[in-house]
Amino acid sequence: MRGWRLILTGAFAVAMLWLLRTPAPPRPLYPIEEPRPQATDLGAEFDRARCGSVTGRVLWTGPAPEVEPIVAFRVFAPPGNPETVPNPNAPRIAAGGLAEAVVWLRPVDLKRSRKWDHPPVVVEVGPTDFVVRPGDRTGRIGIVRRGDAVEFVSREANLHSARGRGAAFFTQMLPDPDEPVRRTLSESGVVELSSGSGYYWMRGYLVVSDHPYVAVTGEDGAFAMDQVPDGEYEVRCWKASWHVEREEHDPEGFGPARLVFQPAIEKRRRVRVVSGQASDVSMTFAAEDFATAR
Repeated sequence: MRGWRLILTGAFAVAMLWLLRTPAPPRPLYPIEEPRPQATDLGAEFDRARCGSVTGRVLWTGPAPEVEPIVAFRVFAPPGNPETVPNPNAPRIAAGGLAEAVVWLRPVDLKRSRKWDHPPVVVEVGPTDFVVRPGDRTGRIGIVRRGDAVEFVSREANLHSARGRGAAFFTQMLPDPDEPVRRTLSESGVVELSSGSGYYWMRGYLVVSDHPYVAVTGEDGAFAMDQVPDGEYEVRCWKASWHVEREEHDPEGFGPARLVFQPAIEKRRRVRVVSGQASDVSMTFAAEDFATAR
């Protein structure tokens, strides 16, 4: 009998030690990467005398496409009472130019770059869409320095959230109207903003960059980048597609829960920047460019 007690006592002690062991580190489904630190040497060797500028236009050729509005089943509206909202990615074309296309340079020597001079970005969520506010400008696109924070704020009483995909992966809840929250973006690239609260048609975009040579085209498609260090660059131009790839439905709801658009279209050109001179570059989009991605 004594022997059995010793065996049970020993087994109990082993079990307790096993329970109190240091657990193995968790293994996430997707690898977790530490964010890169923000570049601290931006503009350390900037020389205005060795800079030029890059100007140009993003053009549109051919007729403007007829973009169907999106049928929006409002989250808090009775079932069977849909309304339509404009497609958020429909191209805005005026005087042959394409508005709200993103243009940026690469590669850029951060030490020779000018200092960051884009204004802070606020993303407002309203009843039907995102409004991105870089400083005093309003639109759908904001430019953010990597490692800086973006302010998100809801402008109505309904529960909203902003979901980020692409260069960031998050869902930011906005439970209280007019109460801003801040989120830091630590990876470069384009972040697509959509609703995580059922307003599936909403879209906004944040372009996260280490350097300030990023521009959003104006109403006539024009853009300008000043104080660019002399050298050879690739000019990239990005435009989101308005073609819907698929709708994802919530089996417990009455309509779509998520809308996925076709991949964006990007075009590239080479440009040489000479000190004291303006280098002009233009790129042309057409409806056929986006049709080929379908």
